[in-house]
Amino acid sequence: MTAPVLWLSELSRLPYEEARAGAGPKMARLALLHRHGLTTPGGFVVPAARFHEFLTAGGCREVLDRARIPMSADSRTVDQTVDGLADALSAAIESTPMAADLVAQVADAHAALAFDRREADLPVAVRSSAVGEDTAEASYAGQYASRLGVRTAEGLVTAIRDCWASAFSASSIRYGLRYRAGVETAMAVGVQELVSASAAGVAFSAHPVTGDSETMVVEACWGLGETVVQGTVIPDHIVVGRDGRRLETRVSTKRRVAVIDHAAGRVRQVDMPERFTEAPVLDDERLGAVVTALLAAEVVLRHPVDVEWVIPTRWRPGDPVVLVQARPITR
Repeated sequence: MTAPVLWLSELSRLPYEEARAGAGPKMARLALLHRHGLTTPGGFVVPAARFHEFLTAGGCREVLDRARIPMSADSRTVDQTVDGLADALSAAIESTPMAADLVAQVADAHAALAFDRREADLPVAVRSSAVGEDTAEASYAGQYASRLGVRTAEGLVTAIRDCWASAFSASSIRYGLRYRAGVETAMAVGVQELVSASAAGVAFSAHPVTGDSETMVVEACWGLGETVVQGTVIPDHIVVGRDGRRLETRVSTKRRVAVIDHAAGRVRQVDMPERFTEAPVLDDERLGAVVTALLAAEVVLRHPVDVEWVIPTRWRPGDPVVLVQARPITR
């Protein structure tokens, strides 16, 4: 039977391993956090089973079955083989139409999510959620695609296809070979409400460099976190004790901010108003909210965590921050 899309609220009721097998650890962890009362964006998942069906329908399976990467050869030969395989798989994915029933399910689910928020053409984040990513051994951070600000059914189909294709980019294949994970992966795709952010960033429940479990690190920027991901700003850097006390604060100059362009249906970067460029992003109340969510995520997931967080534009003291990703810390 063809697998339907799964709402994250449904996913949160499944045992974690079952959720992980169908939706990948990225979405399964968010569902688990939601089950335990933490705030996460609403949305749904295109399960990994639909990716496997797509591969078979498009002839990618044949390309994968024929693939032979000579790991004992020189690095140039390996690179050329990987590049050729990535090109062949990309062409097969590009030329294969998505199943009509899945297109309809995705459009209906997006419409339902938009209605729930009482917003037409709700902007969403479309994120890859590969079953083998975000492990303590190999995070695959930055290897797979995400698309932000998507608003239409057609845009969702394109974004999902982009996420599927990123499983077979040359860099993803090389990363998998490096960590002996192989070429093929099971790729689910998460579609979540894109939270309009006054601030965003990452946080680590143990020091990501030293491994010290008594200190946590929070990094923050104005608006969405894309300015940090793309390297256009250096975030504020805060070291925090387990009791929430600031141990160190470095405030950076932040001249760009990422915002949702509702008219264009995308995220774009704009110049930061001058009076905010050197202002600290997090006051004590906002830092406290981030730390509270970070420690709660560590308790739920039972290991030191690296989280991506968002403070919504209408945040008020006492409100929670929104967690958009959580994974084990890798060093």
